[in-house]
Amino acid sequence: MAASLYQFDQQTKNFYEKSPFPIMIYQLVDSQYQVLLLSEGYCNMVKSDRASMMAYLDQHNLSRVHPEDRSRLRNFIWQVDQKKAHRLTYRLSIEGHYHQLLAYCKTQIDNGVKLFIVHYFDITTNGQKLADQISPYVKQKTDQVDKLTGLKQIGYFEAYGATFLKKLLAKNKSAAFVLVDVNHMRAYNEKFGYEQGNQLLQQLAQSMRSLFPHALIARYFQDQFIILTANHYLSSHLKQLADSVKKTAADQITSIRCGIYVTSQAELPIAALDKARVALIYNPTAKPLHYYSPRLQEQVSRRDYVLGHFMEALEKGWITVTVQPIINLMSKNTAAFELLSRWNDPVYGTLYPKDFLPILEENHLTDYLDSYIIKESCKIWHKRYRQQLQNLPMVFNLTITDLENKTFFNQVKKILQEYQLPRQFFYFDLAIPNNADPDLVQEQLLSLRKDGFKYAFDLTSSSYPITDALIQFTFDFLKFDMTTFDVHDPKSTTLLASIVTACKHLGVRPLFKNIESQNQVDFIQSIGGIMMQGNYLAKPLPFASSIRNLSRQGFPPQRLTDRDFYRELNLINVLDPNAHFFDQEKTGLTAPVPVMVYLVEDGHVKLGYMNGAGQKLLTKLNGNLTNHLALLNGRKCNNALRFWDTIASCTDTGDTASYTIVDQSFRYRMVMQLVAKSDRCQAFLSTISEQPSRLLTFAKKDQEELAPESLWQTLTNNIKIGLFWKDQNWRFLGANQQFLDYYGLSLLDLVGRTDEELGFNINPEHFRSSEQQVLDEGVSVREYGKTLARGKVRDILAFKAPVYQDGKIAGLMGLFIDTTKNSQRLAQLENEASQDALTKLQNRHSLSHNFAYLTGRPLFVLMIDIDFFKEYNDTFGHCYGDEILKKISQNLLKIYGIGNCYRYGGDEFLVIGDFSKIEDIKAKDWQLRQALEKMEILDINLTINISVGYCYGKALTKDELEGMIHLADHNLYKVKDHGRCGIDGSRYLAEYE
Repeated sequence: MAASLYQFDQQTKNFYEKSPFPIMIYQLVDSQYQVLLLSEGYCNMVKSDRASMMAYLDQHNLSRVHPEDRSRLRNFIWQVDQKKAHRLTYRLSIEGHYHQLLAYCKTQIDNGVKLFIVHYFDITTNGQKLADQISPYVKQKTDQVDKLTGLKQIGYFEAYGATFLKKLLAKNKSAAFVLVDVNHMRAYNEKFGYEQGNQLLQQLAQSMRSLFPHALIARYFQDQFIILTANHYLSSHLKQLADSVKKTAADQITSIRCGIYVTSQAELPIAALDKARVALIYNPTAKPLHYYSPRLQEQVSRRDYVLGHFMEALEKGWITVTVQPIINLMSKNTAAFELLSRWNDPVYGTLYPKDFLPILEENHLTDYLDSYIIKESCKIWHKRYRQQLQNLPMVFNLTITDLENKTFFNQVKKILQEYQLPRQFFYFDLAIPNNADPDLVQEQLLSLRKDGFKYAFDLTSSSYPITDALIQFTFDFLKFDMTTFDVHDPKSTTLLASIVTACKHLGVRPLFKNIESQNQVDFIQSIGGIMMQGNYLAKPLPFASSIRNLSRQGFPPQRLTDRDFYRELNLINVLDPNAHFFDQEKTGLTAPVPVMVYLVEDGHVKLGYMNGAGQKLLTKLNGNLTNHLALLNGRKCNNALRFWDTIASCTDTGDTASYTIVDQSFRYRMVMQLVAKSDRCQAFLSTISEQPSRLLTFAKKDQEELAPESLWQTLTNNIKIGLFWKDQNWRFLGANQQFLDYYGLSLLDLVGRTDEELGFNINPEHFRSSEQQVLDEGVSVREYGKTLARGKVRDILAFKAPVYQDGKIAGLMGLFIDTTKNSQRLAQLENEASQDALTKLQNRHSLSHNFAYLTGRPLFVLMIDIDFFKEYNDTFGHCYGDEILKKISQNLLKIYGIGNCYRYGGDEFLVIGDFSKIEDIKAKDWQLRQALEKMEILDINLTINISVGYCYGKALTKDELEGMIHLADHNLYKVKDHGRCGIDGSRYLAEYE
């Protein structure tokens, strides 16, 4: 569209824009009017700055135009295209009051482009008489009567309302303008027909004449009427009027609403009528009688002010970014910042989002604000990045208008790219109304996820049903507003806990906002909540002030490497912990099952979470929680040793493991699973797996003997190896708990069935043959194989031996060890022997295989190191660090060739090639550095700097080649010592040289 707009020369543009007369010039482009310029006179008339008014007009929104005049104004815009000149009077809201404007439009063709030049005159400000003199087209229709109701038409009211008002005020101290509106008249007509609708309006008119015999009554517009009357007994008469309408209506329900303006002085009837209309429209509690007040007028004036000065507020920085921290209360860190806005206005003072956002949304101007907020916050992020300060993810509130606007998302991606902010640091907080198109929402959400964004569903800000949203869409977070939940009300807490449970089962993480008390914090933590925000924790502040405040409160920024760790923990459902284990009966919300989350860091354990039942159990076992943790970290008692053995087992296998806690009277079987891990911490979910069993007590004489049954029970219960035993027909007779946990079965599921019936083995014939050998020949066997455990193929090492009874083989007994990780490690080592898994370059292990063809000829050796590589990982995350390594590898292959490049370790690369002259080495180094400037790394551009050390010469042996590598590495560190981002080298001389 922009390419076809008419362009004024600067002199002509200045002439029109500086004109003191109200003028607008527009052009029709692609069937839409496009405003080209506004004069100073026009801006002064509508009380707005030019940029704000242009932005309002560009939305083709007529919200400031009186509703009854909007269709006439639209027709005026189209009809003027067919005529050389055209006139129209209409009402426009200026500073909260409707002003009647006279618009006179003429067309002008310049260089084949038709321009529409509109001159304006404010009739309300300059007086009715003057308007009549200027425009003969403004006619007073004093003699017309409405044919349906017999009441006067609005023209009569406009002509004689002022005179009638003066007479009323002469007899009474005050007068009332009442605008009467029939509720839901369109629905009434559709249900009962227009004939009955007309009868209802006729009866209403008759009732108004009866109740207000001395009033001026006119039909205003369709189902609205105006009454100008004395203020005596007004409320009671209007209530009688409402009752009469209900009795007359076919449904006995339909009634009226009234907007009322009371005045004690003479004023223009049209202005007074608009005040009554303000009272009718701006009625948030839907009262049947709503009076106009200065406070109500202030709201309307503020609306006009916001629309008139919005762009000025952006340009002058009146609108600022504030942030509210999202706190991880498990780690006591700040996890993210929600972006908010404040309007610090020179007239109204501080305006909060509730004061201006609805107005901008109504007029489709939120994209201007959103782009501004995103850009300002990105500036802050980029500045901190340049200062090497830690940054956190930012959460941006997204409206359905933004979501449906694809252009807006292109603008967001452009801003993020400009300020080098990775998309993984930018979350959307989404409010979806109940009338949203689910297909369109789903399409846009999928597009966002594809682009690398994450998003939350704000439960309170959305009117879209929560069940439909969770079924139809996929969210990363669900945001709960704690102002809607009472933590002291059992119904409220049960509902909240149930929704949180459902969310976690669906993979949606809960986040709680508007936290205002410690009671709320305690309850949220009791149901496993981790992420919270609210004034009780940290108030919204400008960014720098918020950072200082959080430091004083003890909520430092969360490490980037911990983010995914706590994301996983936030999915653990502590109200139903058995959902994370296999073959466990599901529990209710109030089931007294002990649940603990242990955090292990540097060989030290602490409790991240514990429910009431868990606290009761640990207190019973160890006296208090401090003692419990001290015993575990002391690693001396048997319970502690079994605990750490289980930790090791879970870590090694990545699977579930169980252990036994014994006190003086009971044995408790606990089950544990590794549920999350970071580079420094691991989280283990633990719960009780069965009812505690009471320990048997023996007489003193028996205490010196250990019965075989007791030994067997101890062995099967505590050994961390799967044990099983079968009869001669290969049917299972039993197994220990470790075996059952491994396959996710109960003993009832297992006994009496074979491997084939249970579908355990990938190659059943192999296992059947070895077991037949055990049963027939009485030999023990040891074999590797693959088994299917809970849907996953696992590698195992099995041992099987015959069981004799009365001198005959009665069955077999076996045990197995999971070797999957060892098998994977062997495969990994085989791969590492030739190729780096991430970059696909050769690695240092493969270098020894290449020594033979590298020796005996002139070579150059480069050692390349990425400058400050750790900072990329710490700032952007390991996914960006990995991408940097891959991109550098691709450029090395392109410049030096596939046979010459190695990933030597970490962020160091080795290049070995045929040497000709030093200039070639430096030329390729320059070529590599050029390729690394503003390199696209996922969704941002980064310039990667490198330090390079090189040497050249000839190596005749493996040791000499290693000597060249060490010399290049030595030269590399010389570059680092002198400030990095450079190249230095020397010739290699062998001992014989």
